[in-house]
Amino acid sequence: MSAVKFYFLSRTEEWRYTPDEVAAKSSIRVYRACGANCHNFMRPVLDHLRAARPIECIPGQEDGLIRAQPGVEIVYSLNGRQIRVADSCYFNDIGIRNIVSGNSMLFSSRQAPADPGSSANKSFKPTPLRGAA
Repeated sequence: MSAVKFYFLSRTEEWRYTPDEVAAKSSIRVYRACGANCHNFMRPVLDHLRAARPIECIPGQEDGLIRAQPGVEIVYSLNGRQIRVADSCYFNDIGIRNIVSGNSMLFSSRQAPADPGSSANKSFKPTPLRGAA
């Protein structure tokens, strides 16, 4: 495995999607090249799955998908709390979005610097360097 793809879907009505439909209809898509470090990078996701308890699969409400390599898919539903791997389902009280965003796995809490020409920097006044003319 050298890359991982994450797909997140936001819906309000009832739905039932295949993994391909989740990917196609997702509102957030993240591709993460991780090379030899994929196992370490995915540790929070694996820990989330290990902490889940087995349940009967409840169809519908799919809202997340992780594809690690062709044929390897983890489908999330019920606000990312139901986890389906192959034909087995598990439940974790914590949703997967909390896991991937809470530890800055995908979404860093640091903001990227704004574009110097953007309106976000209109009040910025550079401090002159000492000794500069």
